[in-house]
Amino acid sequence: MRENFAQGGRKYWEGFGKSIELAPRQYFDFVGQEKYQEVFKNFDLEGKNVIDLGAGYPVLPNENNGPLVSQLHEVIESKGAKLVPVDVAVDPMEYQREIGRSPILADSFKLPFKDESIDGGVIMMNLLNSSYKGDYGKEIFISINECEKILKEAYRILQPDKFVLINNYGYSVAKMDGLVKFFGPDDDEINTPGMLSEVAKKLGFKMVENIEFDKMREELSGQYLLESFPRFLRDRIKVELIGGGALFFRK
Repeated sequence: MRENFAQGGRKYWEGFGKSIELAPRQYFDFVGQEKYQEVFKNFDLEGKNVIDLGAGYPVLPNENNGPLVSQLHEVIESKGAKLVPVDVAVDPMEYQREIGRSPILADSFKLPFKDESIDGGVIMMNLLNSSYKGDYGKEIFISINECEKILKEAYRILQPDKFVLINNYGYSVAKMDGLVKFFGPDDDEINTPGMLSEVAKKLGFKMVENIEFDKMREELSGQYLLESFPRFLRDRIKVELIGGGALFFRK
């Protein structure tokens, strides 16, 4: 039986930022700025609330985080939206407050918003393929049933015709000599875009669309991950990101 992500994950992420486990990959985004601008070109977000579930640390456009840094927040705020970060991790929410946002310390499985109270939209960056370190360092991945609970909450709080954007860069898998796996999920732990689309439709969301990834960004991410290993091992290691995808749909 899989561990309960809602409980174990919350305990782990509450301490996030107090450890040395911060990694650049948390900022990976395989959708570029121009594609985001195209997605939102017909949306009036002026003065509207956009909830960022599992927001984590803020990513600012002037930070030197490299070519894979997400530009989603920048695009949304440029359209006049009020970005509201939501997370269970205390430390990242303090940083969000320092840059002038109004973060909310809360659980994505039980959001502190009234029914149909959100007039902008909901974004989820890497939330629905996330994991945490369980007992003995085992990586515990969020299940599709738990994803459904989060999406059900998003549906509840959104006003009719408002959007949800899910962007998962995927699951990191590293194997040496094709046999020894350093990290990565088992096949039954992967939530694919197709699975998430079916859940969204089941809950009543409409107009489910795929947002195209930037191939160059995907390739570059693999190089970054490989470079995290010692140089003398790199010829023997294959690193890939699987199960990623970006989805856009409306209530």
